[in-house]
Amino acid sequence: MRGARILTSHLASDQHFLTCTTMNQGLALVHISSNLRSALLSSLLSRSDAMNWDQIEGKWTEMKGKARSSWGELTDDELDQIGGKKDQLVGKLQQKYGLEREEAERRADDWADKQ
Repeated sequence: MRGARILTSHLASDQHFLTCTTMNQGLALVHISSNLRSALLSSLLSRSDAMNWDQIEGKWTEMKGKARSSWGELTDDELDQIGGKKDQLVGKLQQKYGLEREEAERRADDWADKQ
């Protein structure tokens, strides 16, 4: 790169890092570590998940019937207690169906994605 003016900045935190190299004419090279890419993707996915559950919570009166048909062992009182909150549903699925937390979360998220 003849005549390139190179300015490098480095942002690091444990195993997460981003390196940006700015050259002439406004070109930039960016390197993002795989750990940082994973963390960013996970953050984006969890935000999307939270938005979906916020919508479910807001429409819970309408959604209870669908939840009842998916999980027949949950009583009307339990569905009222859940109130559209993911953590409450996950806890009830663990309790009623003997699921591990990760499996209960997966099933709750799968159900939410179909709504």
